[in-house]
Amino acid sequence: MKELRKKAHHLTPIVEIGKQGLTDGVLEQIRTELKRKRLIKVRMRQTVEEKKTLVEKLISETGATLVQHVGHVVTLHK
Repeated sequence: MKELRKKAHHLTPIVEIGKQGLTDGVLEQIRTELKRKRLIKVRMRQTVEEKKTLVEKLISETGATLVQHVGHVVTLHK
């Protein structure tokens, strides 16, 4: 996991989850980017409580592994 965090350090978030939450379009975009790049960052604009639930949903819906969650940004790997 440490190696993945190191690789992800320079990445910028390529998907943003806005006020509407995890819509089908956003979920499909995340899946596409995970297939293409395998390691991505996602920015979330929700409250702290909503983020916890959202991260769990992201992992279950995409089959990705949580690498790191810091503030508004989550790093995923598949």
